[in-house]
Amino acid sequence: MVFHAKRVFFRRIFLLCLSAMALVFSPVYGREITQDFQKYESYKQNLREINQKFYTSRAYEGDPGAQYNLGLLLLTNSLELKKKALEWISKAASQHYAPALHTKGMMATQSKWPGLDINQGRKYLAEAAQSGYRPSHLALANSLVFQSPVMKNLAIEWLRKGARLKDNKCMAMLGRAYDLRGFMNERPANAYFWYTLAWFNRNKSIKTSLIRLASQLSKEERDNVGFLLESHFELPLEVIEYEYGQIFPPLVKS
Repeated sequence: MVFHAKRVFFRRIFLLCLSAMALVFSPVYGREITQDFQKYESYKQNLREINQKFYTSRAYEGDPGAQYNLGLLLLTNSLELKKKALEWISKAASQHYAPALHTKGMMATQSKWPGLDINQGRKYLAEAAQSGYRPSHLALANSLVFQSPVMKNLAIEWLRKGARLKDNKCMAMLGRAYDLRGFMNERPANAYFWYTLAWFNRNKSIKTSLIRLASQLSKEERDNVGFLLESHFELPLEVIEYEYGQIFPPLVKS
């Protein structure tokens, strides 16, 4: 009986799928989809033109935000438009506008900005990071991390600066730095600490790493994690869990 019920259920699902495909590929319904898509494309193009006119007038007035946004709008595969786009982004960067500095640095480190090498790109990223622009810390660390030991230590320092700005991606990467063998001196307690901070700051991508590490930590290492958390928050562990939620997985403090 159970097998028969399952067979009937899956047969119904199969028939529903066939009906849906028939609707999608029918001449009438397919024509409507095409028309709706064309309307959407036309609306998107009109909005793009409106934005471009708005940003252009403000860009010529010297507004770095408008210059940057205009540059992004013009950044296409067309060589002529791309050249203009880079000019506008560069003008915004020359006014120390952090998103423009970040974009210029990123493109340079990826060899996508003519005339700039990776080291020059890092300088733009560093300037953006020093102004407090959070994405630049992680980008700068990623460009340094697989270089010499000195560069690796510099990458860790930029990650720490990003973590102090509550960038949960920097926290997660610091966790991986102490977690991965051969990257830093393997320190499970430090890795667990940074993963936990990332978790507290809504980075759920490290959940499996937390679970794995929790099963590997000794009692002494768990106590070290508790100490690191209490030092960071300057609060007892019980208060930290009350304020931020239970450490995941639960960390037992004896």
